[in-house]
Amino acid sequence: MYNRNIFIFACLMFVITVLLPAQEKTYSPDEVIKQLLQSNSEFKESLSLNTAVNETLKRTAKGQHPYAIVLTCADSRVVPEIIFNKTIGELFVIRVAGNIIDESTLGSIEYAAKHLHSPYFLVLGHTHCGAVHAAVAGGSYSPSINAIVESILPAVNISRHENSSEEEINEAAIRENVFLQINNALSKSDILRELVSSNQLKIGGGIYDILTGKVEFIK
Repeated sequence: MYNRNIFIFACLMFVITVLLPAQEKTYSPDEVIKQLLQSNSEFKESLSLNTAVNETLKRTAKGQHPYAIVLTCADSRVVPEIIFNKTIGELFVIRVAGNIIDESTLGSIEYAAKHLHSPYFLVLGHTHCGAVHAAVAGGSYSPSINAIVESILPAVNISRHENSSEEEINEAAIRENVFLQINNALSKSDILRELVSSNQLKIGGGIYDILTGKVEFIK
């Protein structure tokens, strides 16, 4: 029943965020805070009715044992727990614009793989990625945004071909960026290389389509 409820919720979120963009509301900061507090209160109240989630909270409070690590984009439309129909404690999710490897994301991945013994690490890109688009388009950004863009540029350069449209370059770069970040993780981490070579960790890549909800595994 719990999984069914999550599926229904995911479908509703899909309809709201993808099919009805014109009805989105603009919130003030105070309205956002109020909404978040109200939603959390509703969540806590629902625990008395949803014994499965309540038991999950009690169990995971004692320790976490996620079986998959997911590095994905910070894009609000990309939510691995909903995409894969999972609940609290199942996925160790790291989200950053462009699903890039840097010191903080790599440290988080190493922690989950080495100390939580998660056997699978997925780099999940997505269609219509703003970070990849920024890298393709070029331009002047803040130093912090530039750091993200520069991490993606090698994937963009590989994707540029004569007579390719910007849309084609974007699509190719999204895929190449997944491979790039997997390679970055392995080249920069002795821990990950050792776990992979000893068959304690498998690394994969995927692309999430924000319109259809489908994940395509590409590695």
